Amino acid sequence: MLFEYELRAAPLAALIATSGIELGEHEFRASFRQLRRLSDPGLSTSHYLEIRRDLRNLIGSARLNRLWAAQDPRFMAIRRAAAAHSLREDTIYGAYSIIADAQDALLQELSADGRRADTENRMLRDALAERDRRLAGLVGASTLREIC
Repeated sequence: MLFEYELRAAPLAALIATSGIELGEHEFRASFRQLRRLSDPGLSTSHYLEIRRDLRNLIGSARLNRLWAAQDPRFMAIRRAAAAHSLREDTIYGAYSIIADAQDALLQELSADGRRADTENRMLRDALAERDRRLAGLVGASTLREIC
């Protein structure tokens, strides 16, 4: 009963509904359940990545990134910078997807056990360089400097 009420009245439900993606009833309910897990105060990196993976499997990468962008303050900064360069909407979401995917990959690597600090530092530099290379190819070097 409470779950049904939350599906209609919770701010999270409104966020999903206004994210700009189309979800069937099953997808909406399952997405709500997964996103609600993010509010767990003991959320670990592995659980965060599990939630993102489960959502990606449920609704696909493109819709996941649009849904994630609806609640991510970084997206608004990316949108402002991209608007100044007259980038198309699909390019803006493409840039955001590159950033989100790079973050997931980095978290996945850093959450592995037994990493030494020098290995982690190298992995971080490599991940950021790859993200920047992909973004520069999509939006150009000058826009890249503004959104990262």
